[in-house]
Amino acid sequence: MQRLKVSTSCSSCGAPFELLEGANVARCPFCGLPLLVQSQKKILRYYLEPKFNKKSISFLVDRFRKEKGFSLPKRIDEIRLLYLPFWRFTAQAFYTIIKQPQFFLPPANLPEEPKTEEILSKEWDVNFTAHTSNSFGIATLGMRPDWLSLKILTDKSSLGRREEVLDMEMNSSGARERALKSLNFYLGRKKAPEDELVLRLLEERLSLIFFPLWVANFVASEGKIHHIIDGITKRTLKEGPGYFELKKSQAEDVERFNPLKIVPHRCPNCGWDLPVTPFHVVFPCGNCRR
Repeated sequence: MQRLKVSTSCSSCGAPFELLEGANVARCPFCGLPLLVQSQKKILRYYLEPKFNKKSISFLVDRFRKEKGFSLPKRIDEIRLLYLPFWRFTAQAFYTIIKQPQFFLPPANLPEEPKTEEILSKEWDVNFTAHTSNSFGIATLGMRPDWLSLKILTDKSSLGRREEVLDMEMNSSGARERALKSLNFYLGRKKAPEDELVLRLLEERLSLIFFPLWVANFVASEGKIHHIIDGITKRTLKEGPGYFELKKSQAEDVERFNPLKIVPHRCPNCGWDLPVTPFHVVFPCGNCRR
């Protein structure tokens, strides 16, 4: 499968650089230090930076309301930046469709028609929101992860105040189950009801992407109004009466946020630089042979 490039920074010199999605090891192109990406459960977290700042919100609200023929805001009382979590599941799916014979009871003088098999593959890449208590007018990121620069999220606090980062209400097991259910539904449409489907997955990857949304609460001639604006495309995703207020999640964050660490990739025994093999999980030391 094609891997995306993600952005991060060197833990030693602070220089920004890119590495392939899911890579365990990289080398800083500036100071040359080999770096190890440490993440519990191997679930990497990324975020997308908003493409515009708070100062643009007033213009975007005015433009949207002019296009719709609505009255312009008299005043904007609140502008907030929220980060909505999305699960992203990718895998290389190999599947076999075992076609059943056309005639189940062939004439006595004809041999039974043999079963036929068709082996195919499909790159499966889906994403969906991990937070359901609040509706923001967006259920999926679509193709955004493919053409936007994802940044590795090392610490949740770097996105802003705690209340601005929405809780995950679907855990990793539920996310995988939903992704596989959508894959089976897709493949089920490619076979006849009597055919058998055999599915195997390789290179499964499950990650979290935090997506920026701007919320504007303002007063217009119609009364109190709220807009929810896509932090990337500047498009208004949702607008309605009343101020937007976050509904409290009934459960605590179901997927505990374990900070991701990018540390020097060195032998814990002798301190020698270990090999930079991005997708390996075992790294033999060339110095002490451990």
